[in-house]
Amino acid sequence: DVVRLYLQENRTPATTSTAGVRALADELSDGAVKLTEAAVERGLLEVSDPRVSGLAVVGAIEQLALSVLRGQLDAPPLEVGRIVVSMVLDGIRVR
Repeated sequence: DVVRLYLQENRTPATTSTAGVRALADELSDGAVKLTEAAVERGLLEVSDPRVSGLAVVGAIEQLALSVLRGQLDAPPLEVGRIVVSMVLDGIRVR
């Protein structure tokens, strides 16, 4: 229930009552961007803008988690994770 609350409230307009949720969302987004920047610096990822990549992954994970909690996605969580990692590392283009 806490996760569902976070996922629903972090996209609402900023208000006094959502300040804590917004701060957590900002912290998670900042962490994802820093992690992506570190991966780029170490040659593990090649993206032109680590901010875009990091935020896209956070957004995808949040939307997928909310879909699972709402019963809109019944794929096993490990499979969902594997698909997201594959999309990020390998892309979705047919090769």
